[in-house]
Amino acid sequence: MIKVDVKHNTTISAYVWAWHDLLGPRDFSQLTDVIKFPVVPAYGLSVQSTQLRFMSLKLSTEWGARSNVAPPSGQAPTQAQYQHVEAGISFLTSRGLTVNNTYIFDRNAKLLGRNAIYNQHIARSNWNWQLNRELSLRFIAQYNTTLADPLFTSTPTARGFNADFLITYLVHPGTALYVGYNSNLRRPGPDIDPFDPNRFVNDGRQFFAKASYLFRF
Repeated sequence: MIKVDVKHNTTISAYVWAWHDLLGPRDFSQLTDVIKFPVVPAYGLSVQSTQLRFMSLKLSTEWGARSNVAPPSGQAPTQAQYQHVEAGISFLTSRGLTVNNTYIFDRNAKLLGRNAIYNQHIARSNWNWQLNRELSLRFIAQYNTTLADPLFTSTPTARGFNADFLITYLVHPGTALYVGYNSNLRRPGPDIDPFDPNRFVNDGRQFFAKASYLFRF
């Protein structure tokens, strides 16, 4: 790994590493013998920067080859090209509000022809607000989508949205009251709802309250 620190609290890192996979009949019934995929390198690059006191940035990417461990039904695993990208931006305000935003992209593609096996996108926003010493609020929203080609993978195409709320009243460490709500939406896809596969369906709601008390002796 090579790591370089530059001006304005900026760090640049680059690395390379290599590995190989061993898969056999215990992993996949389609295999009659243990197969050893060739050693392949992977490369990574990341940049982190805090240009301003209230804002920080992060960008990282990695690419190389890995095993496609979710091949179509009845087929043996193969190697695939992959790329992983993660970007983030965080804000810290003087009023106790912290906002962390993250975007993740993950892709598998055929070694020959570079046809996409799947593309996955995840966008997440995390808000934490410390109102005072005892009371804090948290909100997390996440949208994810997986676009898969059934010719190359058994991973299904899916889309979903999740929202999570939490109120915390902390008397002191160990003694607190928590009240939260979680809701999950997803698009069922044409296999489940052929008439309207793009509509979002709420497949999970949860409301909870929890209290904890620390006995001191």
